[in-house]
Amino acid sequence: MLAVPLQSLLDYPLRNQTMLCLAAFAVVLLATARRADAEEPAPSGKVNSREQRP
Repeated sequence: MLAVPLQSLLDYPLRNQTMLCLAAFAVVLLATARRADAEEPAPSGKVNSREQRP
């Protein structure tokens, strides 16, 4: 009888921490993909917003 409450006390915080870690990993993947897209040279001679010509 004592095993169910003890399992709940341990399982729910670990599950929440796991979900937060996966969400953080997804944010990192999205941020690096966005940064890589911004650093690629623009096709057909177009200028990226970072590389504006004077």
